[in-house]
Amino acid sequence: MSDPPLAAPLSEIVERSGIAHPNGIPYSHITVAMVAWNEQARIGKLLDWLRPFFATIAVGVQESDDATFLVAKEYADILVLDRHQGFGDATFGPRVLPLVKTPWTLKVDCDEWPDEELLRSLSSATWYAENTGLSGLWIPFRSWVDGLEYTEQHSHLRLFRTEAGWPPHLHSRPPIENTAVWQTGHMLHERTLDEMMQDYLRYWDSGKGHAGWEAHNRLMMYHACRGTAEVKGWEYVRSFPWWPRVEAIAFTEEQPWLQASP
Repeated sequence: MSDPPLAAPLSEIVERSGIAHPNGIPYSHITVAMVAWNEQARIGKLLDWLRPFFATIAVGVQESDDATFLVAKEYADILVLDRHQGFGDATFGPRVLPLVKTPWTLKVDCDEWPDEELLRSLSSATWYAENTGLSGLWIPFRSWVDGLEYTEQHSHLRLFRTEAGWPPHLHSRPPIENTAVWQTGHMLHERTLDEMMQDYLRYWDSGKGHAGWEAHNRLMMYHACRGTAEVKGWEYVRSFPWWPRVEAIAFTEEQPWLQASP
């Protein structure tokens, strides 16, 4: 797939659509939806932030060891309980999205935070998509691991026509190609190296035997560890209980911590 084009500037969309910016809220044509597992510490704060912006919140909760389900129940208009499956897309596509009745869905993960600039532009975004024949928009991300921000810009396909669906596979996205990159606001994505490696080890187990998923998961582990080590040192990276597994998966061809030694 080639890189999607950029959406038109917001000022042009405001002029053409007549939709004032910031957009009026709550949105009745967009549902914000997510899947959570062991997210008691974050999900309440996220849902409290999202509540004023959306008339409908949909949450799938995979069976957790904490109070994630009870916290989600306080906010969610659509609530699904599922078994723990190792990755959220296994619940999102088959269990959560079929219950969404709005024409548009915004997918958010619990370690992400849509900023206000993004959230107050979503009616402009869907108007633009509907009037240019698009089925989805890629949302720009700003991401941090252990407080260190990625230097490269990236985006994910998160605002999409609900009818497009979402495959129940690891690292999925809606099966659509008529998309563009939205240029207003960001999804902020912060997690610790410890959280990220535990996530990717689960992804590794779930995606074992699939060459593409294995390559992606291995690359993500490798670059996150190397980037963190450049700032915090290899002693820090190698101090976690998961390190032997990550080393065996992502560092079979080199041992950069030896090169870093005096």
